[in-house]
Amino acid sequence: MNYQLMERDAFQVVGVKESLICDGETSPSQEIGRFWAQVGQDGIIDRLLGLNNGQISGLMGVTVDYSEENNKLEYWVATESKENPPDGLFSYEVPAAKWAIFEVVGPVVDVLPKTWQKIYSEWFPSNDYEHNGTPSLEVYKSLDPTSPTAKSEIWVPVK
Repeated sequence: MNYQLMERDAFQVVGVKESLICDGETSPSQEIGRFWAQVGQDGIIDRLLGLNNGQISGLMGVTVDYSEENNKLEYWVATESKENPPDGLFSYEVPAAKWAIFEVVGPVVDVLPKTWQKIYSEWFPSNDYEHNGTPSLEVYKSLDPTSPTAKSEIWVPVK
């Protein structure tokens, strides 16, 4: 798996959030896809891109909180921004962390779930790193997430 390590200070993301139920009937990927479709229809993506002025360019999916016990996931569609969030948007400060950043190429709906699975089934067991418990990021670098050449990154905070 192609990855790099990077340390970053805390930074702010601005976006929209939703609590998603992951009850076994609907996969987290399906719920996240539905949320992205809703955000796209609501015109929020263009608003977020207009606020993007941080080190990470473009949009990201942020998994802020996952509770296995409650089968709930707090998921954000966001962008890195130094601006105060305008009406209808929220801000969240991503804590300082060491990040393992995995490069991903291909249609997002296919390659991201497979890469997450490999991170947990192959990468973590084969090294000394552990997830540090803070939010993970999916960074979308291409305008067309369905393209076979779409570029994305998965940022995993590690200790």
